[in-house]
Amino acid sequence: MPIIVKGRDFENCPPGLHPGTITDIREFEHESWGDRIRFTFETDKLGKEGQPLSVFHETSPSLAPQAKLRAVIENVLNREITPQEYKDGFDVETLMGLHCQVFVKMRVSKAGKEYSIVESIIPSNGNEKPQDVKAASNVPATEEEDDIPF
Repeated sequence: MPIIVKGRDFENCPPGLHPGTITDIREFEHESWGDRIRFTFETDKLGKEGQPLSVFHETSPSLAPQAKLRAVIENVLNREITPQEYKDGFDVETLMGLHCQVFVKMRVSKAGKEYSIVESIIPSNGNEKPQDVKAASNVPATEEEDDIPF
């Protein structure tokens, strides 16, 4: 019996700064770059079918001072890695479910296909969930806020 698999278009997250939640962390091996870690960030932007759009960020598994992984950890936690964490190692899975802000940028592949990437990760204000940020932006203004003299 045939197994039919159809292609699907991946919906890109629009460029800009978005609240994000780490929803997946995976280790894998890239044929050119070796061991890698991929973070999946779910954003507050919704796709055509109402699902949250996701973006990805890949790093090497290094905690060196200039390493991208170290920047991810420190920006999500909004603190530096301690000397003890550097010495003993850091369990990146402890970042699952944490919130931050992701700066999304568009790139074009060699094949000419546009895709979104996480350019940088910024600590969130209070580590709020993307849904909380969206809800907060829809809160009606109080009378005092409506009466701004300028």
